[in-house]
Amino acid sequence: MATTGVLYLNDRDVGSDWSLNVAAINGFPGGLGGMTRDVALNEDAQAGPVLDPRRIRIRPKTAEIRGYIDAASVAAAITALDGLRALFAEGPVAVRSVYAPDRYCLAHLLSHDGVAVAPAVLNGQVEITLSLMVPDGVAFRLEPDGYALSTARTACPVGTAFSFPALTINGNGGSLTNPLVTLRDAGGQTVQTMGFTIVLAANDYLRVDSARGAIDKSVAGTVTDGMSLWTSGDFPIIRPGDASVEAGGYATVELTASAGTTKGGISYLRRYL
Repeated sequence: MATTGVLYLNDRDVGSDWSLNVAAINGFPGGLGGMTRDVALNEDAQAGPVLDPRRIRIRPKTAEIRGYIDAASVAAAITALDGLRALFAEGPVAVRSVYAPDRYCLAHLLSHDGVAVAPAVLNGQVEITLSLMVPDGVAFRLEPDGYALSTARTACPVGTAFSFPALTINGNGGSLTNPLVTLRDAGGQTVQTMGFTIVLAANDYLRVDSARGAIDKSVAGTVTDGMSLWTSGDFPIIRPGDASVEAGGYATVELTASAGTTKGGISYLRRYL
């Protein structure tokens, strides 16, 4: 009988679905497993003493799941092993564990082996090792964060890696002129801004995607590229270094304009090394 509630692949419990007793979960980001993880970020020797966040590159990570299938028979063990192989054949698999149940990472199967150890094989026990690649190098929070934006400072909780938000800036009644996004650290100091030169009518909006480095504008219901409207600052990045996690303080984002009443929103996934 396999232990359940330890490891989930695409939200399927490996214990109940494949009779897999998990012995080790190693190398995963975000605290999903127990082994020390490689968190080297900077591969640019010319970065200098001040690290530009755009130079940071989180490398793909290799990870491993080890255990044994404890099925009722040899045939059942083979079926369970085939089921695991088939799951990874469909593409990247969301991996989640009891150690960090609010997070997941996406993994590809690099290799696997299933070794039947006599005489245990007669009882359907097969040792198994799954070697995986986590191409993003991070784990993600299960649920995205989403908050309304205004002239007030909106706190944005962060994980242990950078988050790249998407922002919406609405016309909100019309004549919203030259909106400005301001990101402050937990102490209230301005660390980043992004400004636009545009007058948004009542039903117009801007959509800023920091992950893609893209801006869309919607004017009278027609969506077009809005990169030319970006006239100052840079795409916002929510960084752990701007927060004080131990003290419960986080970076804040506010939305102002030279004229008009601001209204918008911000959404992002927390990421974890």
